Amino acid sequence: MKLFLPFFLLLVGTVTMNASDLIFQKRVATSLNKVSLYADSSYSNYTNVYFQQGELFEIIGETFYEHEDDAQNQKFKWFQIKSSGGKTGWIFGDGIAVIVEDTAVKKEYQSFHKKKTKFSSGFENAVTWIGELKGHDNFHEQDYLNPIYEETYLIVTNDRGKSVFVNIAGQSEMGKTSIVNMQLLDLTNDNSPEIIMESNRFASGDNMDVKSFVIQSVLAGTMVEILNEEMTLEYSEQIPSPAFSKYIEVIDETVRVEYVDYVSCDQYAASNDVKSTSKTMERCMEFVTYTYIWNERKNGFELIYPETRDYLVGGCKIPNTSVYKEPSLSSNRLFEITPFTKLKVIKHFETIDKYGSTKKITPYFLIRLTNGKEGFVKAKDIGIVHIEHADLLNRFYNNPPLSKTDWKSEKSFLKIIGNSTSSRSGKY
Repeated sequence: MKLFLPFFLLLVGTVTMNASDLIFQKRVATSLNKVSLYADSSYSNYTNVYFQQGELFEIIGETFYEHEDDAQNQKFKWFQIKSSGGKTGWIFGDGIAVIVEDTAVKKEYQSFHKKKTKFSSGFENAVTWIGELKGHDNFHEQDYLNPIYEETYLIVTNDRGKSVFVNIAGQSEMGKTSIVNMQLLDLTNDNSPEIIMESNRFASGDNMDVKSFVIQSVLAGTMVEILNEEMTLEYSEQIPSPAFSKYIEVIDETVRVEYVDYVSCDQYAASNDVKSTSKTMERCMEFVTYTYIWNERKNGFELIYPETRDYLVGGCKIPNTSVYKEPSLSSNRLFEITPFTKLKVIKHFETIDKYGSTKKITPYFLIRLTNGKEGFVKAKDIGIVHIEHADLLNRFYNNPPLSKTDWKSEKSFLKIIGNSTSSRSGKY
């Protein structure tokens, strides 16, 4: 049913409370882009009034049913609003984020909801809150069959009712994004916190999640992404790496990244004398590091230590371990090593062994000693050392799954060190 408001109502009414009072005591929303005001809950009665991105509204009503979006195949509610200037009318729900009721805020967002925080650039007196844009993808005539469409935002609103925001989660027929870790912490030494996020994105039809590390900052009165680092590692396309993810360490104004990269041996950068023998069964292994530092003049992070690629360092777990010419126990035995032998791990090579109808993956390492000798050793007999991924990789090689998509871990790959006494943080 169409709900109608005469046009003259758009010109009356005032908002007597400030922005903080509205957020703490009323139901509010903020515009996610430029939005138009309508006299009723339809597109037919345009008022020639519009609001820019970041405007704060008080929600005073909404339609019971969702309505079809003219621009895309989705459905959303109409919301009756009152602006800070006293105008009232209707805005379609695809353009605003509505505050989440206190009892419905997810645990991982509660420490950021309705909290006073000091940012910069006109947001020194601000409130953070959680807002949602909710509707449905419109694929079926029966509404109950349509999948949920949802976007979740962390919104920062200043004392003048202007908002900046960042999308932190969402779900639709296309996939789902969720927060793994979110903190507010001053990384740029300007007495204003940055929003640090580790998120997981899963696209429908894909075999693996994509994990990302993002830093957002309020600069010049807008929300700016100042660093975006994809963390997910692949062994090959759509096959997860045994190392899972880049490890990121945040300390003061620096962001250090390290990870183990599985690369085609004809692209191996740590040495130019490694032969490629199989496109499918082998990958060369490189230890990669680089470090960003905040550049105040450029308002961004830049590389202070460029990317370096080096050998992985390992050690033998048991005495008198045989080293073979080829990745097979039936190959020629070249020499033996002990737990005191210093070695470099060059290559991952996996064989498939059959025991009746059962298959088993047996990985080998190509290792190289300090005297230049090299050969293959069962990977489970070698322990990788001196890197953050060491325990994870040693567990993988001790009992490798038949499929890498079955390899799971609860390891955290983000470490944040800093003074968070003036901000809130949470790990989920």
